[in-house]
Amino acid sequence: PHHSPPPPRAPPFHISSGSIHQYQQCGRMAGAKAKAVPGAWKSPVGADLLTKKFNVISSCKALAEGVHAITELRPAEAGRVCVYVRGADGVCSDLFPPPFNARTRVHEYGGACTEIIDVSKEKKEKFALIFSNFSDQRLYAVTFHLRDGRCEDVSQPAAITSADNSSDRYGSFFFDTRTGFLFSAFERHSQDGKVENSIIAADMKHIVAHLDVNEAGGGGVPTLGEHYTLSLPSDFATSPALHPTSNTLVYISWDHPNMPWDETRMVEVEFELKEGRVVVGRQEVIRGGDGKGEAVKQPRFHPSGALFFVTDKSSFWQIYRREEGKEDVRVTQGDFDAASPSWTVGTSNYSFIGDDALLCRATMQARTHLILVEGVMSDAPTQTELACEMGDVMEMECARVGEGKVALTFVASSPAIAITAATAVIEGEEAESQACAYLKEVGVQLSQAGEGAGKWEEVARQTDLDRQEVEGYEGYRLNDFFTSPTHITYPSAGGRQSHALLYLPQSPVYESDGSLPPLLVKSHGGPTSNAASRFNLSIQFWTSRGFAV
Repeated sequence: PHHSPPPPRAPPFHISSGSIHQYQQCGRMAGAKAKAVPGAWKSPVGADLLTKKFNVISSCKALAEGVHAITELRPAEAGRVCVYVRGADGVCSDLFPPPFNARTRVHEYGGACTEIIDVSKEKKEKFALIFSNFSDQRLYAVTFHLRDGRCEDVSQPAAITSADNSSDRYGSFFFDTRTGFLFSAFERHSQDGKVENSIIAADMKHIVAHLDVNEAGGGGVPTLGEHYTLSLPSDFATSPALHPTSNTLVYISWDHPNMPWDETRMVEVEFELKEGRVVVGRQEVIRGGDGKGEAVKQPRFHPSGALFFVTDKSSFWQIYRREEGKEDVRVTQGDFDAASPSWTVGTSNYSFIGDDALLCRATMQARTHLILVEGVMSDAPTQTELACEMGDVMEMECARVGEGKVALTFVASSPAIAITAATAVIEGEEAESQACAYLKEVGVQLSQAGEGAGKWEEVARQTDLDRQEVEGYEGYRLNDFFTSPTHITYPSAGGRQSHALLYLPQSPVYESDGSLPPLLVKSHGGPTSNAASRFNLSIQFWTSRGFAV
C-alpha cells in the first residue's frame, strides 16, 4: 500500500524563561507555602469532582425584564436538553418534563431547534415554546404565562407535526408574526433512502391563534400547515433570514464534497402570499457559488432591511453589508474570524444593538475576543475591543425588554469560572446607545455578577462548586487552586506559527522545591477546532498537583 511521507518535524518546544518566572511567581498568597516536587502536590480537585454531572448552559434569552429562557444539557437526566424559565423572582420552571429532549437531527449534527413566541399579541403575557423532540423529531408546543415576572401555568407538550411524517427534521427555525409562517431548515428522509434538504415556509397562524385562547396541553392543537419549498435544489440548506418588511428571504446552501467552511452560496428568494399560499418568484445566488472557494454564512437583516453576512473572502471570516449594485461594505476589520465553523445549524456570532451597532464574537490566534462595531450603516464603521475576563463567550444577545429598556445577555466561561449566564439591563431614552457606552466602559465582567458590579446580574450558573470552601483547606475556596492559561506562540511545521494555551501549576498551599513541572500536552480534536479557555476540571486536576498543561 502507498504511504504518504511524514510531514516535516516541528522544532522542539521549550517553556521560555519568562514563562518559568511566571510559574515561579504564580498564585502566591499570604502565608508560608510548603515546598514540594511539582507533580506530587496534594489537591482537593479529585476524581470525584471530575465525574460529577454538571448541567451545561448553552443559551439564555431575555423574555422580559428579569425573565429569561435558559437552555441546558442535563447529564443526570439521560443527557436530555431542557428549556426552563427563570422568573424575576428567581424561581425556575421547566417547560417540559422527561423524557422530552429539545434536539434536532437535521444535518445529523443538529443545532438550534427552539423558538419562543409571544402569543398574546406582543403583550408579553402568554408565550409558546416550539421545540424539536429528539426521539421522534416532531415539533411540539408548550404554553406558559408570565404574571408579575413569574412563570406560571406551564402546559404539557402538544405535537404540532404529524406522526406520519416522523422522517422529517427541522432546525434553525423561527416564526414571523408579519406573515404568520414558520421558516425552517428542513430535511426529509424517504423510504428509498433518499434525503432532501431545503428551506421551507409553513403556515402557523392557526396554531398561534389556537394557543392564544387555549393551553397547548388541553388537546385540539392543530398541526403545522402545508410546507412550501423556498430553496433551490442543493445537498444542504440552512440559516433562513427574512426581510423585516418585504417577502424576501435569504439562506445559505452548499453541495458535496464541500463542507460549509470550504464553499457555500447565499441565495435570495422573493415570494408572494396568495390566499394563504406561498408562491415563489425570483431565486438568485447573490454571493459565492462560483467555484472560487468563498464560504458565506450567517445572513442577518438589519432593522432597516440592509443585509449583513459573513464571508471568508479576505482569508478571515469578516462581516459585510450588502450594497445593491455597489461593492459590499466590509463592517469588521482585522486578522480575526468573526464567525466559527458551521458544524451545527443556527450558529450566531454577532448581534445587532439597535440601529447603529453590532456586537461580534471574534477568534484571534485561538482566543475569544469581543468586538463592538458602531456606525454599521456607514461606509466607515468603527470598532472597539471590549474588556472581557471570560476565556470563552458561547452566546451574546441584545434584546428589548420594555419601553426604553434593553437587556445585554451573555453565556460565557473561563478556566476559573463555571459557565455563567448573566445580563445587564440598560434603561434610558437611547437605551441601545447607552448599552454601547456601558460595554466600552465596563466590558463583560461576569465573575462579579450579583456582587455589586454595577448592572451585571447572574441569571444561571453551571455549578457553584468552584466558589465553595474546601474541606481540609481552611480559608480556601476551590477556585484558589485554579490557574488561568497564558497564550503562547511557537514554530510549527512548514515555517508556520501555531498557538497554544499554557496552564502553569497553581496551589495556595504548595510551591516548587526548585524543580521544573512535568508537562502534559493535550491536542484538540477536529481540523476546524481550537482549544477553548473555559471551565475544565480535567485540566485543573493536573495543574493543582504541580503539572503544567
